[in-house]
Amino acid sequence: MPTEEHKTAYRRIIEVVNAGDSDALFAADMVDHNPVPDQVPGLAGFKQWMSTARRGFPDLHGTVGDTCWPRATWSRHLARHAGVAPTGQFVVFEAYHIARFDDGIVAEWWGTADIFGALAQLGVLPWPDKACVLSSLVVRSPR
Repeated sequence: MPTEEHKTAYRRIIEVVNAGDSDALFAADMVDHNPVPDQVPGLAGFKQWMSTARRGFPDLHGTVGDTCWPRATWSRHLARHAGVAPTGQFVVFEAYHIARFDDGIVAEWWGTADIFGALAQLGVLPWPDKACVLSSLVVRSPR
C-alpha cells in the first residue's frame, strides 16, 4: 500500500474511532498489542477500550496532522477513567499508532499515548519543572 493510501486509511481509522464505530475497518479477531487492563481480545476488546474512554471523556476526538499521528482532544473529564475520579478538566495529548492491514482492514494494532501528560493535566501527577520540560522540548524538536 503506497504512503498516501496509508495516510488515507489512518485518517479513516481516526474518523471511525471518533464516531465510535470500528466494525468496518477492524477485523473481528484483530490483535491489540497494547490492551488496557482487563481488556478482552479482538475487536470486542478494542470497543471495550473505546467505550471506557468515551464514558470518561464524552467528547473524545482525534485529529491527524501531516505526520499521520493523532492529537487527541478529549473534552472535560466527566466520569471515572483509569481509576481517576472526574475532575472536569480538559485534556489534550498525542498518541502514536501502528496498524497492520490485511485485505484493507486492521488486523493488528499497536499504540502508545502521553498518558503521563494527560494525568498531569488532570492534576493527578505534578507537572515537571521548567528545566525538565525545556530539555524534553529540545530533545523532541524535529527541527
